[in-house]
Amino acid sequence: MKARLERWAFYGCLIVFAMVFASCGRDPRLPELVPVSGTVTLGGRPLSGALVRFLPVGETRGSAAGGRTDAEGKYRLYSNRAEEGTAVGEYRVTIEMVPGGDPAADRTELVIPSDIPRAPQGLPPLYGSPAKTPLKATVPEGGGVIDFAL
Repeated sequence: MKARLERWAFYGCLIVFAMVFASCGRDPRLPELVPVSGTVTLGGRPLSGALVRFLPVGETRGSAAGGRTDAEGKYRLYSNRAEEGTAVGEYRVTIEMVPGGDPAADRTELVIPSDIPRAPQGLPPLYGSPAKTPLKATVPEGGGVIDFAL
Protein backbone atom coordinates (compact mmCIF):
# COMPACT_ATOMS: atom_id res chain seq x y z
CA MET A 1 0.00 0.00 0.00
CA LYS A 2 2.80 2.39 0.93
CA ALA A 3 4.66 1.70 -2.36
CA ARG A 4 1.46 2.38 -4.31
CA LEU A 5 0.97 5.71 -2.46
CA GLU A 6 4.59 6.70 -3.12
CA ARG A 7 4.21 5.86 -6.80
CA TRP A 8 1.03 8.02 -7.06
CA ALA A 9 2.78 10.87 -5.24
CA PHE A 10 5.72 10.59 -7.65
CA TYR A 11 3.45 10.65 -10.73
CA GLY A 12 1.41 13.49 -9.24
CA CYS A 13 4.53 15.58 -8.73
CA LEU A 14 5.69 14.72 -12.24
CA ILE A 15 2.37 15.91 -13.71
CA VAL A 16 2.46 19.15 -11.71
CA PHE A 17 6.06 19.77 -12.81
CA ALA A 18 5.14 19.14 -16.45
CA MET A 19 2.20 21.56 -16.24
CA VAL A 20 4.35 24.27 -14.66
CA PHE A 21 7.14 23.74 -17.18
CA ALA A 22 4.70 23.83 -20.11
CA SER A 23 3.31 27.16 -18.95
CA CYS A 24 6.80 28.68 -18.92
CA GLY A 25 7.55 30.07 -22.33
CA ARG A 26 7.39 33.15 -24.43
CA ASP A 27 5.51 36.06 -22.94
CA PRO A 28 2.31 36.30 -25.03
CA ARG A 29 2.53 40.10 -24.94
CA LEU A 30 5.79 40.02 -26.90
CA PRO A 31 5.68 39.76 -30.69
CA GLU A 32 6.84 36.60 -32.41
CA LEU A 33 10.34 36.83 -33.85
CA VAL A 34 11.16 35.91 -37.44
CA PRO A 35 14.66 35.19 -38.77
CA VAL A 36 16.36 38.01 -40.70
CA SER A 37 19.77 37.86 -42.31
CA GLY A 38 21.55 39.49 -45.20
CA THR A 39 24.74 40.89 -46.62
CA VAL A 40 26.21 44.38 -46.33
CA THR A 41 28.48 45.59 -49.11
CA LEU A 42 30.39 48.83 -49.53
CA GLY A 43 31.30 49.71 -53.11
CA GLY A 44 30.41 46.17 -54.15
CA ARG A 45 32.74 44.54 -51.60
CA PRO A 46 31.65 42.76 -48.39
CA LEU A 47 31.75 45.01 -45.33
CA SER A 48 33.31 43.06 -42.46
CA GLY A 49 32.87 43.92 -38.77
CA ALA A 50 29.95 46.31 -39.18
CA LEU A 51 27.20 46.63 -36.58
CA VAL A 52 23.76 46.44 -38.22
CA ARG A 53 20.83 47.62 -36.09
CA PHE A 54 17.13 47.55 -36.91
CA LEU A 55 15.19 50.21 -34.97
CA PRO A 56 11.38 49.82 -35.04
CA VAL A 57 9.27 52.69 -36.37
CA GLY A 58 5.56 53.41 -36.55
CA GLU A 59 3.32 50.64 -35.28
CA THR A 60 6.01 47.96 -35.31
CA ARG A 61 5.83 46.01 -32.07
CA GLY A 62 8.94 44.90 -30.26
CA SER A 63 12.30 46.49 -29.81
CA ALA A 64 15.59 46.93 -31.61
CA ALA A 65 17.51 44.03 -33.09
CA GLY A 66 21.09 43.85 -34.26
CA GLY A 67 23.89 41.77 -35.66
CA ARG A 68 27.52 42.08 -36.71
CA THR A 69 28.78 41.30 -40.20
CA ASP A 70 31.33 38.54 -40.68
CA ALA A 71 34.27 38.46 -43.11
CA GLU A 72 31.84 37.91 -46.02
CA GLY A 73 29.63 40.85 -44.99
CA LYS A 74 26.86 38.52 -43.79
CA TYR A 75 24.80 39.33 -40.71
CA ARG A 76 22.02 37.68 -38.71
CA LEU A 77 19.70 39.68 -36.44
CA TYR A 78 19.24 39.03 -32.71
CA SER A 79 16.63 40.65 -30.49
CA ASN A 80 17.46 42.54 -27.32
CA ARG A 81 16.41 39.34 -25.53
CA ALA A 82 19.39 37.64 -27.24
CA GLU A 83 17.04 35.50 -29.32
CA GLU A 84 17.53 35.11 -33.04
CA GLY A 85 15.24 37.27 -35.15
CA THR A 86 13.08 40.37 -34.89
CA ALA A 87 9.40 41.27 -35.13
CA VAL A 88 7.55 41.76 -38.40
CA GLY A 89 7.28 45.44 -39.36
CA GLU A 90 9.00 48.62 -40.48
CA TYR A 91 12.51 49.58 -39.37
CA ARG A 92 15.07 52.33 -39.65
CA VAL A 93 18.47 50.69 -40.12
CA THR A 94 21.86 51.90 -38.93
CA ILE A 95 25.18 50.46 -40.02
CA GLU A 96 28.44 51.49 -38.41
CA MET A 97 31.88 50.15 -37.77
CA VAL A 98 32.57 49.13 -34.18
CA PRO A 99 36.03 47.79 -33.33
CA GLY A 100 36.57 44.27 -32.05
CA GLY A 101 33.96 41.72 -31.30
CA ASP A 102 32.94 38.46 -32.76
CA PRO A 103 29.70 38.05 -34.77
CA ALA A 104 28.77 35.18 -32.43
CA ALA A 105 29.69 37.05 -29.23
CA ASP A 106 27.41 38.56 -26.61
CA ARG A 107 24.17 39.33 -28.44
CA THR A 108 23.08 42.16 -26.13
CA GLU A 109 26.07 44.27 -27.24
CA LEU A 110 24.77 44.03 -30.80
CA VAL A 111 21.44 45.61 -30.03
CA ILE A 112 22.23 48.30 -27.49
CA PRO A 113 25.96 49.00 -27.54
CA SER A 114 27.15 51.03 -24.59
CA ASP A 115 29.89 53.62 -24.91
CA ILE A 116 31.88 51.55 -27.38
CA PRO A 117 34.50 53.68 -29.16
CA ARG A 118 33.69 53.97 -32.85
CA ALA A 119 36.38 52.99 -35.31
CA PRO A 120 37.50 55.26 -38.11
CA GLN A 121 35.47 54.11 -41.05
CA GLY A 122 34.92 54.61 -44.70
CA LEU A 123 31.18 54.88 -44.07
CA PRO A 124 29.40 58.23 -44.08
CA PRO A 125 28.39 59.02 -40.47
CA LEU A 126 24.74 59.33 -41.45
CA TYR A 127 24.50 55.52 -41.80
CA GLY A 128 25.24 55.21 -38.08
CA SER A 129 22.82 57.93 -36.98
CA PRO A 130 19.31 56.74 -36.00
CA ALA A 131 17.95 60.22 -36.81
CA LYS A 132 19.69 60.66 -40.20
CA THR A 133 20.05 57.18 -41.68
CA PRO A 134 18.48 56.82 -45.13
CA LEU A 135 18.35 53.04 -44.68
CA LYS A 136 14.97 51.40 -44.12
CA ALA A 137 13.74 47.83 -44.12
CA THR A 138 10.44 46.01 -44.05
CA VAL A 139 10.54 42.66 -42.25
CA PRO A 140 7.85 40.43 -43.81
CA GLU A 141 5.87 37.59 -42.25
CA GLY A 142 8.24 34.66 -41.98
CA GLY A 143 11.35 36.88 -42.10
CA GLY A 144 13.84 36.73 -44.93
CA VAL A 145 17.00 38.10 -46.44
CA ILE A 146 17.56 41.88 -46.43
CA ASP A 147 20.76 43.07 -48.13
CA PHE A 148 22.29 46.54 -47.99
CA ALA A 149 24.52 47.85 -50.82
CA LEU A 150 26.25 51.03 -49.64
